[in-house]
Amino acid sequence: MPTSQNLTKRAIPLILLAATAAVIPMVILGTPLGHDLDYQVPGWMETADQLRQGILFQHWFAATNQNFGGPYFIFYPPLSRMIAGIVGLVLPWRMVPGVYVWLALVLAGATMWKCAQQWLPPRDALVAALLYAINPYL
Repeated sequence: MPTSQNLTKRAIPLILLAATAAVIPMVILGTPLGHDLDYQVPGWMETADQLRQGILFQHWFAATNQNFGGPYFIFYPPLSRMIAGIVGLVLPWRMVPGVYVWLALVLAGATMWKCAQQWLPPRDALVAALLYAINPYL
């Protein structure tokens, strides 16, 4: 039976592995279009473009409304698009959705692990974190 200290050392690598396993279908089959991903990616690209121009907090999405623009960035939470925009500055755009989903799953698993430790034994907290990280309806 593993000790709680051993589980603590293995928790993050296992969460990383679970998130990777959950994203593998996106790597093999391609990024699925659905929900709002096809709506979000242009916003991520616009964020990356404005970051290149030195605009750290964007207010105007120029490419929307048949290129008349719109105040999309004022009403949409900035953290998610900032993260995706930064990832888009580093990686090719075809990889950004998968990396973004992977980051979200890792963060979800790690926070669930931390939260579940307050109410569950270490092994059960880790199982809860792994199940939460691979939950397709996260």
